[in-house]
Amino acid sequence: MIGHYIQKWPTSLKKIQKNKDALIFLIFLFISTAFWFFNALRDDYTTEISYPVRFVNLPENKVITEASNDKVIFRIRANGYAILRQFLGGTRVPMNYDVSQLRRTNRRGEEFSFILAREQQGLIRDQLLVGIELLSIEPDTIFIKLDQLVTKDFPIRMNGKIELEKQFLIAGNIIFNPDSVKVSGPKQILDTLTHVPTQPFNADRLRETTSRRVGLKPINQLQYNLQHTNVTIPVEPFSEQTMSVPLHITGLPDTLRIKTFPPEIRVTFRAGLSQFERIHFSDFIATVDGSVALRPDRPQRLRVRLEQTPENVYSVDYSPLFVEYLIERRR
Repeated sequence: MIGHYIQKWPTSLKKIQKNKDALIFLIFLFISTAFWFFNALRDDYTTEISYPVRFVNLPENKVITEASNDKVIFRIRANGYAILRQFLGGTRVPMNYDVSQLRRTNRRGEEFSFILAREQQGLIRDQLLVGIELLSIEPDTIFIKLDQLVTKDFPIRMNGKIELEKQFLIAGNIIFNPDSVKVSGPKQILDTLTHVPTQPFNADRLRETTSRRVGLKPINQLQYNLQHTNVTIPVEPFSEQTMSVPLHITGLPDTLRIKTFPPEIRVTFRAGLSQFERIHFSDFIATVDGSVALRPDRPQRLRVRLEQTPENVYSVDYSPLFVEYLIERRR
């Protein structure tokens, strides 16, 4: 075994020698590259630096709804050492633009305010290190659009999908606590807003009343006075029931009356078990338009319409849809 390793020593020494030559080559390559880099830094260069924009001193009850730029670009010239120090050690404090000093103009048929970037050259030069020359600022002009800042109350609405187990239903209105939110933002956005949705969420295979804390969905440029609401989804088992509902005749003069065959309809519906005792046949209103029977081209049967149903009933159906009739004169 030892003899086997002794035989491999010459090959291993050759590999070490080759790796040593490669290492020496890389060291000299790095040194020569470093000398070239530092020598190149002595030359002058032109480059660009970008700074974020921040608007200050907004008028009271005003908000910015649109800005043509969110950053400014400085075109500068200096030797490589100065530029390198600027990039590595220079601070990137946002450029403050005083909105109270803005001017007004008409752009694309809308009124905008604008600020000249060159008016900030003194502040810009203070951000640059010694030896750096400021050549230009882009854009030269920044346009902004202001709108009135208002606050309104809006209802909260669920933004989600609810799936129930078989033979269960939502027993009433979904409850939010709190059920409204104060929203602050540009007037033009709030004028189109009708409600604030929750963050999307799913409730799967519910078989009992469920409550959960849900966040409100952010809307760009709007601020809320709260970020969450408690959502309660009332769930209970349901059953099906059928009731007889009398027909009401409308559209007839006092001298006439109509008898329908049958005089009532059968209404089938679903409701939560807790609701059945509260539901009465008088909560349903079924009508027939008698004026149709007075036309020259009167039909043989009259259409039945279910005009009213109680709250918290679902899957309502009725029959018959048409009834035969007989017109009589009142005595």
